[in-house]
Amino acid sequence: MTSPCPPSEQWDLLADRQLGEDEAQALREHARTCDRCGNALKDSEALIARIAAPFGGTAGEASVAEVMRRVRMREAPRARPPRPRWAQAGLVLGALAASLLLVLVAPRMLAGDESADWTPRGAGSPSALSQRVGIRFHRATNPPTPLDAGARLPLTTPLVVAYRNIESARPVYLLAFAVDASGEVHWLYPGHLSETSDEPAPRLETTGPQERMMPEAVQLEAPAAGPLQLVSIVSPEPLRVSSVERLAPGQRTLAALRERWPAAVVEALEVELARDAK
Repeated sequence: MTSPCPPSEQWDLLADRQLGEDEAQALREHARTCDRCGNALKDSEALIARIAAPFGGTAGEASVAEVMRRVRMREAPRARPPRPRWAQAGLVLGALAASLLLVLVAPRMLAGDESADWTPRGAGSPSALSQRVGIRFHRATNPPTPLDAGARLPLTTPLVVAYRNIESARPVYLLAFAVDASGEVHWLYPGHLSETSDEPAPRLETTGPQERMMPEAVQLEAPAAGPLQLVSIVSPEPLRVSSVERLAPGQRTLAALRERWPAAVVEALEVELARDAK
């Protein structure tokens, strides 16, 4: 007699190596004698492998169209309000229908020069979450272009993040910011209005294996030319802007952020901002 079929989420946990050895062995024995559960395990393993692999191809047409609907690359720059101690971002979301989407930047000093190429399995990140959520920075072209380490970009390049999220057992949240050559922090997600506000990290929707674009593209306001570090923090905690801003400079390095939030996936990608880049 075969044992009762386990709940479907158990196969995801097994494929993601989150079960003890005894429980995992029992489930594998069951899957060998039950065609339905054997297929469920194969599907979970294939999905985990797809999330863990680098992104390939492009986002879905509907996702790209929604982002590009909100971005007008040739729009004349809007007048900027006086900059507070935390700089506000310039708007790149052209056309009146998209003008409500604010893109904001707040400068702060970020010490350290550590960087790492993007991968959904970042060193120092817990394997469970890093295999279930992947983040990739893109240049907001049409369609969006994935960024590789060392890419040379114009100073006015709009940026957008794509993500995959198969984590269904708990919510996950994204903080994403850029650090320019002068050490200023420019917030991408969430947008940041002023030094008196403390915006929460946006929650990432569950996507399955599909890649999804964030609904806003971001143009940094007056970034310094030179190396630009793009940092993402994917966390099961609902972090806020102040979670990073309140830290001393020495606590904002990549290694220090990973140590501070061991349950999060903290990654960085370094590109180059150049005045003559196209």
